[in-house]
Amino acid sequence: MREMTTAAEAPREPVLSPRDRTSELLFGVLIATSFVGAVLSRVIALVMLFIGGLAFGRHSGYGGWKAGFGIAALGTVLVVAINALAG
Repeated sequence: MREMTTAAEAPREPVLSPRDRTSELLFGVLIATSFVGAVLSRVIALVMLFIGGLAFGRHSGYGGWKAGFGIAALGTVLVVAINALAG
């Protein structure tokens, strides 16, 4: 009975194997890559909106730069609203 009342050994510190460290590195790269990819896709979309607005403004006679910046600004507002609401 005396054996059961003695203090238990302290738990060992966890030891990470090389496989654990590799998977941790890959996970970090995937997280960083997905963030960079999301930002890059938003930038590409806004550049495409600007180019489309530029072409539309020239064709309609409104002024290419005004229409390009206007449509890109509208796209920026939409991206900000989507990020604020849904992330």
